[in-house]
Amino acid sequence: MRWALFFLLCCAVAPAFAQALVDRDPTRPIDYKGLGLKNAEAPQSGLTLRAILIGEKRRHALINNRYVKVGDVIGSAKVITIKKGSVTLEDSGRKITLRLFEHTIRK
Repeated sequence: MRWALFFLLCCAVAPAFAQALVDRDPTRPIDYKGLGLKNAEAPQSGLTLRAILIGEKRRHALINNRYVKVGDVIGSAKVITIKKGSVTLEDSGRKITLRLFEHTIRK
């Protein structure tokens, strides 16, 4: 009987702990539902930053499921810079910054 009550209690509490882990996941995409965007430009531009790859000889970003590098054009926007946590694009003279993470990245 005790084990059954313990099991029921664990089943009732587990979803709350799981949701807390999901809410703090720094690897989830910026457009994940429920995530407050700091940069209002991202949804308006129709561009979604999914990943940034930085190596010794290359810098690529995954935007709208397409790998781009500095100088590439995606849609009507040109990639200006690719940094550790963000990508800056220029579209009709307007700068757009897409951020990968909500929180500051620390090493």
